[in-house]
Amino acid sequence: TKAQPMNVTAFDYETPWSIPVKWNKIEDKETESKLLGYRVSFQAILAGDEAIQGPVLNVTVRRETLSIELRGLDSYTQYKISISAFTRFASGPPSTIVGGT
Repeated sequence: TKAQPMNVTAFDYETPWSIPVKWNKIEDKETESKLLGYRVSFQAILAGDEAIQGPVLNVTVRRETLSIELRGLDSYTQYKISISAFTRFASGPPSTIVGGT
C-alpha cells in the first residue's frame, strides 16, 4: 500500500505513563478495501534532557481502530511514534510524530 494514515495526533502529558494517539482512516479507496489494520511503533528517544535510543515496540490494531493509548511508558520521556497501514501484501509508509509523557 502507498497510502498512509493522516492527521496523526499524540495527546502529550495527559499522564506520566501513557500517551493517547489517534489518526484518520486511509483515504485511498483501493487500499481501504484491502486494509487489514494499522501497525503502531514507538520508541523512547529523549529522557529529560538526555538523548536515548530505547527498543522499538509494536502494537497491531484492526482496521476499524483509529486510536490507541500507549501505556506503561517512562515518565518525562519523548517517544517517536509511527503508524502505518498494512494489507495482506505489504505495509504502507508510516506517519511519524513525537509525543511525550
